[in-house]
Amino acid sequence: MVRQALYALNAHPTFLRWMMGRHVYSDAVHITPELMQAKHQTTQAKEARFASVAFVTGGLDPVQQRTDWLDLMQVVTVPKLVIVGQQSPPKSKAEMEMLSAMTGVESAIAPGSLGLGEEYSEKALAFLLPFLAQHLVD
Repeated sequence: MVRQALYALNAHPTFLRWMMGRHVYSDAVHITPELMQAKHQTTQAKEARFASVAFVTGGLDPVQQRTDWLDLMQVVTVPKLVIVGQQSPPKSKAEMEMLSAMTGVESAIAPGSLGLGEEYSEKALAFLLPFLAQHLVD
């Protein structure tokens, strides 16, 4: 019952909007009532709480330490592109910059935060499409 109450608080539209404005989007003008309705509707899907809990507790993370993650990224031999959001939270931005500094990693800086792929999709695609065209083989 306590877990359900905590999830209900985390899935409340007011809390969702606060989180969107704090971490996900960089410009509140993009956080429209329609967007918030869609985000809230997602939280109401059957069993949605399990995905949320897994994300918040780190259950979706394949590794526990940043160094392990960076080691894995060095082993991967495919081309990599990191698009860093200018307004990303400091810890996330530092990790993106660490990845960007690795050999064989291309990087770009775009407006936005953690949700720049949604908020500034055209800008993200402007970096992503040439990267894919360059590295995809027929």
